[in-house]
Amino acid sequence: MITIRRDLRWMQALFLFFSLTLYKSVKANEHQLLTHKLKKIFTDAQHKKDFSKEYTQLNTLSEQEKKALLVVWESPAYPWKWRWLSVMYMAEHMMPEAEKIIIQGLQDPLFLIRLASIKALASQTDLKTYHPYLISCLKDDSLVVRKAAIQALSVQPSQKVIQAIEKAMFDDKNRLQNEQDLMGILKSMLDVIVQYNDKQSIHTLAKLIQRTNMQSQFKIHVCNAFKSLVENNALSIKKSNFDQQSDCAYHWQRWYTKHQSSI
Repeated sequence: MITIRRDLRWMQALFLFFSLTLYKSVKANEHQLLTHKLKKIFTDAQHKKDFSKEYTQLNTLSEQEKKALLVVWESPAYPWKWRWLSVMYMAEHMMPEAEKIIIQGLQDPLFLIRLASIKALASQTDLKTYHPYLISCLKDDSLVVRKAAIQALSVQPSQKVIQAIEKAMFDDKNRLQNEQDLMGILKSMLDVIVQYNDKQSIHTLAKLIQRTNMQSQFKIHVCNAFKSLVENNALSIKKSNFDQQSDCAYHWQRWYTKHQSSI
């Protein structure tokens, strides 16, 4: 038994030695990559909101120095603004090595990094490529991240995007509880639905408008979205029935009951 314990202690000590050696090696590589010039760019950006000057300076870096941006972005040890600046620059130029780690950033524990990942993906030309990743962000615990995902998805919406947004409208995370911000994200969802103009979304709005806990202001937004889909799809409507915003939900529920079979 004593021999086994000694062997275990020896193995633990050996593992710790190799771990420390590897850690020192990684830190040495990081130090080598983070040149004085690059560190100064990051330090100058630390207390800024606009990184325009820093983006220009990053353009002057060598290819080796630019690889350090990958290291900074992936490491939680660096300040979030350093990581934000790194990922936005990589997204603009979409370095071949960057795409995978930008997507991985959507799972980062820090919501600001998840937000940065969304904005980085949203800057790409072919945004539909990243729709599955952005759709997954609709379930994020952070309201700011969810709102950014909605904004990104609104640029090039698709049928799958609309279906995901309609589902998200009934998620408890987005349930309206007298909070202005939550109404804001729900309003953004309605805007995307109206923009896509699929008359099948009327079924979703009919279900939404039946909620008894809707604020009157948001209820009007739902009514207006309902009205837009009906009119844009040339469905039957008597405009005189919908002049009073106060009871618009009642009118649209009656309209839906009468016309749902033809939608």
